[in-house]
Amino acid sequence: MLASWERHSSVDRGGPLAVDDVGLTLILRLGQGRVFLVAGQADRAADAFAANVALEAASAKIISSDLVPTGILPDPSTPPGRVSEAPSVASLIAWSRLESARALFAAGRPADAKREYLAVRAYEGNWPSTAKGRETLYVVDSWARLGLAEVAVAARTTMKRFVCS
Repeated sequence: MLASWERHSSVDRGGPLAVDDVGLTLILRLGQGRVFLVAGQADRAADAFAANVALEAASAKIISSDLVPTGILPDPSTPPGRVSEAPSVASLIAWSRLESARALFAAGRPADAKREYLAVRAYEGNWPSTAKGRETLYVVDSWARLGLAEVAVAARTTMKRFVCS
């Protein structure tokens, strides 16, 4: 296990990624993917989010509940004097999976979207209910539930059209 100062050091040790490096990388790619998605480029968005998801394996030595202050970018809509809560590594990857699912659904790949939504739902279940950082997953988990419902509704609509035509 890495010491606290080793996990948070951005010095290149030739080994696992530092928590700060992972946090910044994840938040920037999330932004990039969201821009592609809003621009109607679902395939490019899915690629950006997939790059984040691929970091999950590369950052395996980092404790997924570690909070990453570098995962917070300045937000002009935040009231003065309020400091946003740092996300956890797991929540940033979960958001990447959620956004990936949205991009895949928009690209007409509902089965792939469902797989990503289910992966998001698995994060919260893997943490003990009293674990620090678990609360960073509540919102993304709720969106994943809604996404699964959208996929189910779309599948039923598609099936109805197939049967009725």
